[in-house]
Amino acid sequence: MSKSWLIALGLLELSVAGCAGKDQRVGSDSSSAAAPSGENSVSYTLSLLEDLPEKCLSEPIDAEANCKLLTTRKGAACNCAEPGLSPSASSVTEAVQKQLQRVGYCGAEGQPPCSDSCACEVSRAIGTSSIECKTLPEPSAESSGWCYVSADAGAPQAELVAHCPSSQRQTLRFMGNPALLAGAPSFLACVDSRGSAPARELGEVCSEELGTNPNFPGYGRMEVNIIDHTSMCSSGICVINHFQGLVSCPYGQAAGAGDCLRPGTDEPLPFAVDPQLVQRQAAIAAICSCHCDGPGPGPYCTCPESMQCEHLVDDLHLGSPDFSGLSGSYCIPKGTAYQSNAAQTECVEPNCGVKHPY
Repeated sequence: MSKSWLIALGLLELSVAGCAGKDQRVGSDSSSAAAPSGENSVSYTLSLLEDLPEKCLSEPIDAEANCKLLTTRKGAACNCAEPGLSPSASSVTEAVQKQLQRVGYCGAEGQPPCSDSCACEVSRAIGTSSIECKTLPEPSAESSGWCYVSADAGAPQAELVAHCPSSQRQTLRFMGNPALLAGAPSFLACVDSRGSAPARELGEVCSEELGTNPNFPGYGRMEVNIIDHTSMCSSGICVINHFQGLVSCPYGQAAGAGDCLRPGTDEPLPFAVDPQLVQRQAAIAAICSCHCDGPGPGPYCTCPESMQCEHLVDDLHLGSPDFSGLSGSYCIPKGTAYQSNAAQTECVEPNCGVKHPY
């Protein structure tokens, strides 16, 4: 039995503005409400969602990584302690409360006060769950979280939205406990096009490839690379764990082929790039992480329920505090520990998703 659901996007929207620019008026009725996002230089637009299966989004999402899926709770449930949920910033909850009042869920005579409601963030699909969400009609029972699927990404995502009208061939998929979204107003919060992108959360894809070396040909699968103090991840740590190639080019290329582009541009890379490995795709092996254990006193993080604490870096006692501080264990998606004797096959289009994901 499939454990994925499709979510319909409504028309009512408002903006949650941070310090990046002023409020934006959007939506069919041009109405808006605003509050600080709590994230520097990030501005969000909230869209009301309807929990209706087999519905398609009327508009595409520019960048899935720049969006959050929110659901609402009341009273004691506002601790967002249910598996698959986490608390949102208080300013996001305030903006959601204004939207709930505007669409008639609270605040009117005979209704509970809007202050009783709060916003909880729904966990994004990471690791194997992310891959299955975007490729399989029926993800495994162990998969959880949400993802965005669009025909623009090509096969196999196009097959997952084949039932949609030609002008609406995109949707959100949700895997896991349907009770997380059932009976509660939910919202999609996406970064305003005028603002900078938010830092990515634990388990989301990351890499600073080509950032300091424009001729960097890619990572090797026998390597473990810890990128610390990175602004790309909210934790400040990006882990490249037995990953081959470039995050931005899943299928690689021969030198001069023009199949790999510099991230965010149309400029082709002139050098050869190895393809990623099907079993070690970026969603599994190039992710935002945190230091969960080590030889020193810490502090160390606690991995979320969708991740496990895995030893990645030995302490070689080289005497360098910079290196010693990185040795130990890091959070990785559950079930994705590297197995040196496992069969590895290289990605061949379209079995590793979008050709130019970043």
